[in-house]
Formats: sequence, C-alpha cells, structure tokens
Amino acid sequence: MAAHTSGPNGLVPVHIAVHDSAQMEEPDPQAADYARQLFAASAKYAGITWTENGAEPRWLDMDTSTCAAAINPSHFSGHGADEFDRFLSGAASRREPALIIATMGTADDDHDRVRSVFGRPGGRVDFRHFTGAIVGKRLLAGAEVSLVPDLDAADRDLGLRLRNRPANAPWWAMTLSATVLEGSAERRCASPKASWCRSLSTVWVSPSSHAGRPATASRSGT
Repeated sequence: MAAHTSGPNGLVPVHIAVHDSAQMEEPDPQAADYARQLFAASAKYAGITWTENGAEPRWLDMDTSTCAAAINPSHFSGHGADEFDRFLSGAASRREPALIIATMGTADDDHDRVRSVFGRPGGRVDFRHFTGAIVGKRLLAGAEVSLVPDLDAADRDLGLRLRNRPANAPWWAMTLSATVLEGSAERRCASPKASWCRSLSTVWVSPSSHAGRPATASRSGT
C-alpha cells in the first residue's frame, strides 16, 4: 500500500467488522446463540499478528475514516454499518480506492445439519445499499480451474496462489447479480454498476440452458 495510507505509527489502518476478541469474555456454554456467534466471529481473527504485517486493526466502535481497507464490512445497522460508511466516506474524501476484502462460502458445509431442498449451498456478498451482489455457486468436487489469459503480473500471482492450494479445497463459480427489492407497493431491481475482472476460470453447466459457459472461480476465504 502507498505510504500516505499509513498512520503516525507507520501502520496501515484496516477496518474489521467484528469486536476485538481481546476485549471480550468467552460466553458461558449456556449463553444465547447470538452471544456465542459474536464471540466466534471475533475469535477467528485472534491469532493474526497485525502489527507484524504492518496493519493496525480498527474494530467495531472505532473510527474507520482513515482505513485503507475493510475486511468483511457490514451494511447492517448495529453490525458495522456506521463504520462501513465512515470507511467509504474517508476513501472518497481522499480520492483513493476503497479496498474491500469480503469472504463468501463455507468450506465445511457438508457438515451442516440443515440441508436445503434447493440444492448445494452457495455464497453471496451484497454491494453497499443493496445495489447488486456477487453470488457464488459451489462446484462439485474435482472441478478444474485455469488462469485467465493476459493477466497482469499482480493478478497472475494472485491467481497462481489461489489455484495452488490443496486438491480437496472447494471452489465457487462467481457472477454478478442484480438485487430485487420488494415492498408493499413496488418491486425494484437494482443492477450492479461494476466491472468484472477474472483471474481464474472454469466451465459449468446452467440447469436452465444446459450450455457450458466460463465463470470466475474462487476458493472460500472462510
């Protein structure tokens, strides 16, 4: 990251949309599911040595206007919406790109106790203000992926890192999708205003058209 994104301490501020696990007490096993889920979400980041990697974490209830990136930000009130708005506004005021790192999919969904009648589970990352989404369809085991031609050096390096992971790791085919908002008086469709850049591709068959088509492939970040 550019030097001007660093704070006075030389670290790059990064927004993480959970509470600092160091400031939380592990809930009692009999505590409500909501409390245990909040703690579990924070505990996932507990082992990361942020300062050694040049980053300063900005958790929920901390100012995020100077952050250079946001990890799994939330647009839901009470779960980080205010912090997400501050992050986006700060980047816009500096005329800098707002780097958002969002994870989707669940690698161990085969162990889920609830099975959907609509098929295998997928993933979804909504854009701010529900103006569209990136949706993912989990591919069957053994799916093959390849690098997209003519990548620049940075994207090629990222693609190779993603591709050279354990052979049994799951993959999702990702596409842009519109968001349909339904109210009492109207039904509105919000199409994403975004460009789509692929680093990896695969071929999957749409159940409705039975036509093979390329799609972006990515592994779970969870």
